[in-house]
Amino acid sequence: TGVYTIVTDYNPPEISRIKRMADEYWMIDVADIDKLEEQCRKENVSGIFAATSEFCLDKTKELCERMGLPFYASDESWACTRDKTKFKRYCQECGVDTPRIWYMGKELTKDTLDIIQYPVIVKPTDSCAQQGISVCENEQELLDGFEMALSKSDSQNVIIEDYIEGVEIAPFYFFVNGKAMLSELDDLVYLPVNGRNNFVFVKDHSNFLSQYLNEIEPKMKKLFQHIGCYNGAGFLQGILKDKKVYFLELGYRLDGIGAWKRNKQIYNYSSVEFMVDYALGRKNGSQFDIQAGLDSARKISGNYLLWARPGKIGRIEGAAQIDEME
Repeated sequence: TGVYTIVTDYNPPEISRIKRMADEYWMIDVADIDKLEEQCRKENVSGIFAATSEFCLDKTKELCERMGLPFYASDESWACTRDKTKFKRYCQECGVDTPRIWYMGKELTKDTLDIIQYPVIVKPTDSCAQQGISVCENEQELLDGFEMALSKSDSQNVIIEDYIEGVEIAPFYFFVNGKAMLSELDDLVYLPVNGRNNFVFVKDHSNFLSQYLNEIEPKMKKLFQHIGCYNGAGFLQGILKDKKVYFLELGYRLDGIGAWKRNKQIYNYSSVEFMVDYALGRKNGSQFDIQAGLDSARKISGNYLLWARPGKIGRIEGAAQIDEME
């Protein structure tokens, strides 16, 4: 409350609902750091915030450093969320399981191709939002996938690792002054959509919770200390197979599926409020019980994600029943 909000990017307000909601907007590209710094100093901006885009967060971190304003992630912890190989190296040092890595680099050789056992997943080491990712069942698919991954990598580096099929879980954390607090452990349900598997439902309770708390949570706390995650919000992608969880990457940011919306409604805490408070220097501004999502007496909730190719809606059923729900 009481925050005067300015939104900036290159989109005109006609197509940007968030600009129309803000107190003020600028038509300055997020990538134009010099111009943003000049305008921020002119307008006495006291906090800079970005939510889920790694690119925007890269620029936010740089702008905060120039302006002397707080940014939640340290250099090393942010490097781990931008470089999958760096994150996996830290995992291995802390005893956290990751998929077997077959190759990391810029150019595949015949010797490498000869030793790879399929299926594998190939992806850029520095991409996000599933860009440049391919699951490969044979050498030709790998060659094609490698080229696509390379085209999506700013650093021109690609990683090839075992493709592990199992139950996907997502632990969510808050970091406050160096303390890592597990707020929820979600199960993700996948279904085939438009020719590939996508997760379509996220439930905020995992059947694996007890095992996670006993076997993995201590390693995770060691990992976060090792990386240097001291403040902010984060989540991990893990695959449960044969009673072992293999972790793929760290998202050191707010989640893109909007779990924070239901947490605010049901448990009365908001990771967005926490992050905005931190960006404004209010380190103790948000007080909430983040353990609510792990309480055995909690309400059960989830997110249903709509994935669709362009088309027409044939019919909508059940709207009246939904309107009647409390």
